Amino acid sequence: MAGFTNYCEDKIMNCFFEATNITAPANLSVGLFTTITDAEAGTVTEVSGGSYARQTVAPAGWTTANGATTNASAITFPTATASWGTVVGAGLYDGTNWIVIQTLGTSKLVDINDTFQIAAGDFDVSLD
Repeated sequence: MAGFTNYCEDKIMNCFFEATNITAPANLSVGLFTTITDAEAGTVTEVSGGSYARQTVAPAGWTTANGATTNASAITFPTATASWGTVVGAGLYDGTNWIVIQTLGTSKLVDINDTFQIAAGDFDVSLD
């Protein structure tokens, strides 16, 4: 399960307690991490090089019910043209800030010619 970053939590709190409007991003990007130093602060080392690119998921690409949401279809990253290293987590990016950070259940070494994919229903975000 994913956790909200402090940035996202502050936005939610400000919305409800300070009447500050939240503008939803047009799309969210999914990124991959080789280290997660502080998930709440959004301090991560994102994969880079070797044809890596964040993947955009439109708002319609999520299924939401009962305080939880998940990716409606697979999120497939480009085939690595160099080693990306060991992927330990993924996150949602609003174009400016990481809003959700998720540690993978099992880390995955992504080497040259590998394609990393998050299966439909595997990126879960929920409110307690």
